[in-house]
Amino acid sequence: MATRPGPPPSGYPPPRGRPGTPPPREKSLQNSCLRILKERGLTGRKRHGDAYGVAGDPDLYFLCGRFHVEVELKRPGEEPTPLQRLRLAEWAKAGAITRVIHSTTEFRCFLDELPALIGAL
Repeated sequence: MATRPGPPPSGYPPPRGRPGTPPPREKSLQNSCLRILKERGLTGRKRHGDAYGVAGDPDLYFLCGRFHVEVELKRPGEEPTPLQRLRLAEWAKAGAITRVIHSTTEFRCFLDELPALIGAL
């Protein structure tokens, strides 16, 4: 007779995709987005929030053609802080394409839209 597995031992994260599990961490989304950029032949960089960086600057940046792109990553349901919105607006005013991304699916769609966005500029 087969037995059903019990809950994971304490200290282990719950399996992904189960109801009631928290959404992935922002760091996981960041790593996935960098991997997607690499798969598409683009080079992206992540910013580290430390004493040498500018507070509120977006999490990822990369070039698409000759255009600079700034991306703020947020977990599903979360929104950028007022300072992060201000930094995105500053980058946009300087000519960068900016976006707030909540998932890898949203990031892939954004990358698919980039040629049209660039063509409209």
